[in-house]
Amino acid sequence: GTSTDTSTATDTGSGTGSGTSTDTSTATDTGPGTATDTSTATDTGPGTSTDTSTATDTGPSTGPGTSTDTSTATDTGTGTGPGTSTDTPTATDTGPGTSTDTSTATDTGPGTSTDTSTATDTAGSATDSGTTTEGGGGTLLPAQVSVQAACIFQNVDGSRTAYFTYDNSSSSEVVIETDVAADAINEMTVGSERLPSPSHFAAGNHPGEASVTFRGEELLWRLKASGYALSEARVDASTVACKPIKSFGACATTASGKRLALVGYQNPNPFIVTIPIGPLNKLSPGEVDRGQPERFAPGENLGVATVAAVDNPIWFLNGAETPLNQSLLECPNECIDSSTFRILSELDSIALELTNLTKRACLQLIEAKPLKKGDAKAMSAMRDSIRLDVLRSTARSERYLKLAREVTLDWPLVTKSCPTTPTFCRMVDRRDAISTLKSLYAASRGLTARVVIRSQFVEHGTRLRSKPLIRKARRLEIIGNEKLRKLPLLVMDCK
Repeated sequence: GTSTDTSTATDTGSGTGSGTSTDTSTATDTGPGTATDTSTATDTGPGTSTDTSTATDTGPSTGPGTSTDTSTATDTGTGTGPGTSTDTPTATDTGPGTSTDTSTATDTGPGTSTDTSTATDTAGSATDSGTTTEGGGGTLLPAQVSVQAACIFQNVDGSRTAYFTYDNSSSSEVVIETDVAADAINEMTVGSERLPSPSHFAAGNHPGEASVTFRGEELLWRLKASGYALSEARVDASTVACKPIKSFGACATTASGKRLALVGYQNPNPFIVTIPIGPLNKLSPGEVDRGQPERFAPGENLGVATVAAVDNPIWFLNGAETPLNQSLLECPNECIDSSTFRILSELDSIALELTNLTKRACLQLIEAKPLKKGDAKAMSAMRDSIRLDVLRSTARSERYLKLAREVTLDWPLVTKSCPTTPTFCRMVDRRDAISTLKSLYAASRGLTARVVIRSQFVEHGTRLRSKPLIRKARRLEIIGNEKLRKLPLLVMDCK
């Protein structure tokens, strides 16, 4: 932003001499904090003394700061009544937005010298977007961490587990604990009962990151960082239900004379669900805890744990029952992650369908009848341009498909998700591959949209963006990105 301070001191005293003194100073503040402008004007004789100063703030402001301008004008001229003019202004910056500096200089000799200056800070890149007033008291900034209820599980033991999404608008972790003196609040309550609540909030948006199990009809979470507005999340009868976790036995094998079952699960929720070992997550009969998972990642996950299955137990998971008995198929010798194989097959289908959508859009463009008719030469030029666009767009869509298939074919399918570990393994980082596929989906969707929009313009003279092919391309991109999130970033590739 820019803070400008312009002050003028005029001495109207009379005397035997005359002169003019001009003082121009510039103060530059390269960041939030304190900007100081100190200027001195000396008038060696009766006449006019002018003090013009400019303070420039070139840095973003992350919060309230103080800008101080101190200037002194001294009149030492000779005459019938020389005097002294002293100007000490103070500028107060009330936060990102406006800083006002008003100063007055008084000349005790003949004449009057007046200095009134105003500094305005119009910082526009402040993370503190302004101030709000609450109850006529102090000023509050928008909620630093906002919370909302994601969904709720109705557990088979009569309890309920609520999951919350939070969004931390800052660039670093924020810690919020109840502190009456600092006007900070972090309270999760069911009626008059106080429940433990998370206090550390990582930067960014975190769906379903926080959870709490309770008994009761309603729950309220109130969260407020010191100096920021209050955010509330309420769980009641209107809160949507979380989707249930489905458990299953993948296969069974025998190792060292013991029968082992490879178990998996499907979590249709877009966040990790936690079900601790106990009444809601146990094997029976016999030992309750046999190494079954407690944290359930989104999507279908095969071969996540191996449990002893000599006594043909049943896995009870919050109402779901999975028999781990003789009906399980024998595990194959090669540990193929069938979940990854299925997801990659679906991604290939998505890439192919996106390519076909672009081709359908090209067909619409080639068949479009121009709304405005021109002379034969102009019409011929338009048709040539359209044919060239169709050829290039089709070739580009085919290239996107080829690149997407090259990435998916390179994905490891043989992993360590089985009771017997393969002999030779290597860790593979697939983050670049996932990023490449996301970019290809976006480029393919954008290509389809551009061709459809041009077709609409040729035929109707408008650029409508809400057309079936565009909506379908966008939906395919979203589905593809959701499936990519189910794939692990680091893969153990075993042979």
